[in-house]
Amino acid sequence: MKPIPLSMIPRTRSKTPFKDQKTLIHGGDYNPEQWLSVNPQILQEDMELMQKTGINSVTIGVFSWSALEPSEGKFDFSWMDRVMDQQARLGNRVILSTPTAAIPAWLAEKYPEVRRVDPRGYRPPMTNRQHHCWTSPIFRQRVRIINTQLAERYGHHPALSMWHVSNELCGQCFCELCRRSWSEWLEKRFGSLQAMNEAHWACFWSKQATEWRHAEPTCGYSDGLLLNWLRFCNDQYAQWYQFESDILRRITPSIPITTNFMSTVYGIDYQSLAKVVDVVADDQYPNYDPQHPRYLEAVPYWSLKQDLYRCMKPGHTFMLMESCPGVMQSRTPMKVKRPNIHRLEMLQAIAHGADGTCYFQFRAGRGGMEKMHGAVVEHWGTQRHFQTRRFRELRELSDTYEKIKPILGTSICPQVALIYDSQSSWAQQLTPGLGIDNPPRNTNLREIRYYDAVATEYYEPFWRHGIPVDVIPNDRNLSAYRIVVLPMHWIMTPDFARRLREYVHQGGILIATWDTAMADEHNRMLVGGWPGEGLTDVFGGWIEEVDRVGNGVPIAIDGLPGSGSEIATLMHTNGVEVLARFAQDFYRGMPAVTRFRCGSGQAYYVGTRLNQQARQALFEMILRESSCHIPFQDPLPEGVTVQWRGVCETLFAFAMNFSSQPHQIGLGSFKLTDVETRTIYENCLPLGPLQARVFEVS
Repeated sequence: MKPIPLSMIPRTRSKTPFKDQKTLIHGGDYNPEQWLSVNPQILQEDMELMQKTGINSVTIGVFSWSALEPSEGKFDFSWMDRVMDQQARLGNRVILSTPTAAIPAWLAEKYPEVRRVDPRGYRPPMTNRQHHCWTSPIFRQRVRIINTQLAERYGHHPALSMWHVSNELCGQCFCELCRRSWSEWLEKRFGSLQAMNEAHWACFWSKQATEWRHAEPTCGYSDGLLLNWLRFCNDQYAQWYQFESDILRRITPSIPITTNFMSTVYGIDYQSLAKVVDVVADDQYPNYDPQHPRYLEAVPYWSLKQDLYRCMKPGHTFMLMESCPGVMQSRTPMKVKRPNIHRLEMLQAIAHGADGTCYFQFRAGRGGMEKMHGAVVEHWGTQRHFQTRRFRELRELSDTYEKIKPILGTSICPQVALIYDSQSSWAQQLTPGLGIDNPPRNTNLREIRYYDAVATEYYEPFWRHGIPVDVIPNDRNLSAYRIVVLPMHWIMTPDFARRLREYVHQGGILIATWDTAMADEHNRMLVGGWPGEGLTDVFGGWIEEVDRVGNGVPIAIDGLPGSGSEIATLMHTNGVEVLARFAQDFYRGMPAVTRFRCGSGQAYYVGTRLNQQARQALFEMILRESSCHIPFQDPLPEGVTVQWRGVCETLFAFAMNFSSQPHQIGLGSFKLTDVETRTIYENCLPLGPLQARVFEVS
């Protein structure tokens, strides 16, 4: 073991989600308004449950508009007054949500324009949630009123610690107001109809627009147009967040504001949205099932996702706004979460930079769409809560959070970066013929999109060596990194290509996969050779054809152990070092994996989807020849990782064993002190099955 050097440990602490935060957040959504009419004592009962379980934060007001404004202009804050005062007496922090994610029936009925229009032009009378129009002036007027009421009433309440705007911003509206906004967005982006028609390749099928409104977002004639529609929708989310947050910030300028993101859901660019929030907050449901034979394949994805969130807002830590202490009702079958799994899931997030975890929800509802979703207090009720495994696990987690609170605000400065580009993944999925679609939901593993799966495959070798990785957008400075990984970066702009060339010429190591630099920002194919925008000179070759043989279909290679699959890029090379060649079909002998020395650096190109054995061998070679710090020279056992957080000269190690087998980790000459038990380990660290532990490193 070679712990992280001082140069990789930040000199100052990052900003935590709460101001003056003294301990890790351990909380959840709280909806007592659903219970007060049937159990007037529910607040007193919940106070005792929270205190004894160790819940120190609650999120209230999500979806509560009808309870706060049961009819237009008639407000009832009495129940929320009681909850806010109750939480202040407990010493808990309150995250107060604006209720705008679910509009009340009276509003939807009286003002039809506030309801969304679907792609077919139909305006449903009432749907589930997030069914409001983003541009409706009447809706904005009603939101301004309710948000102002909340901010003026609770802005100086001692329990208020954060505002939560709406909930899981998402969805699209095709009403005339949104279409007009879309036309204005296009005109601002392109300046002329000719430029827009060229960008959308509208001459195909004779779809040239002669008016801005002719760019039809419900028609699939142009994948470039659909890509821009997704960008427009993301701008709508950001503008809506700004609209709501401006109301709150005017009245409560010192209270941080956030909204909850949803991991790496298709169609939303959270890296961009993170620029407008004060705190990055995620909803995370790993759904780990150690009894499933492919369970360990999903684990590194969640680490990658958490590193993505850690990097979204430099200088800030993030938090989980939602997670599940029990079984997810969307899981089929609804298998109960196994012992130790919940602690493992939560400490995995903490290990990658989170400073708190919250649940949906505190008390399970008796009805509605999520009545079977696991909660802190389920249908066993108040009296039996303290007899349950749920209580014991959460109480123990609260105790752990109290003991590891010195990690607050700590982080890490990796030498490796993986470029994550949501818009490349959208463009690929929108491109006909690639066969890249959201896969059907697996009944045992949470759905992972193709782009995320490939990104995870190029993240996992570092994860198994305990090497920290920044997962960043393509607008960040690359000079601090010794290795940059570029998985399927389909869209390539001239500026990013220039920065990649400079990075390699100046001594960096660049690792790219198939489908890199194939299209421009409008999803038009680049011409003159792939990888485009001059990157053929960086990689020392150009792609003539791409053989897409089908998901999971193996492709034989020579030069590396293991095999490729699914993709074969037929590459013309000039002066490259061929590390592996295809060993089948008419392209037998052609390069499959190459290395090209360019300036002072090196560029690797991987032209097929390598299996784990081949990937591991390739990355072992790259790591040996790099100057990257490697905490563990040999890969850790399957399912085991060590992640790091620190500040100044203080370093913490999170050792996690996601496998169902015990393992030992060699420590070399270093000592680890268990933060919870103060036990000191030298030479060797034992890790039990499904065990997560936190250590001080010395």
